[in-house]
Amino acid sequence: EGREIKGIKIINGEENPGIFIEGGMHGREWISPATVMYILHELLFSNHSDVRYIADMHNWYIFPIFNPDGYAYSFTTDRLWKKTRKPSSPNCNGSDPDRNWGFHWN
Repeated sequence: EGREIKGIKIINGEENPGIFIEGGMHGREWISPATVMYILHELLFSNHSDVRYIADMHNWYIFPIFNPDGYAYSFTTDRLWKKTRKPSSPNCNGSDPDRNWGFHWN
């Protein structure tokens, strides 16, 4: 359906290792994006020394909603919708984004 996958990059030093966090893989799992946003908030604003150490010693690539079309569809049309919304065949709308990555998949 064309919604963008939006993310944020936090670079704390080119030599630091990177950590990738994504949420909202399945449209119906509404708590996942909220959890990722909480983690992002803590990385940016926490004053706890352990959190600051982890936050500052890594580069972060964070995507709260990795399936924005499925997420929106689960709010407007089908609360239990899990898949993406991109047609994958004439008889099937969407794919399960964490299952359909096999050899020669579509």
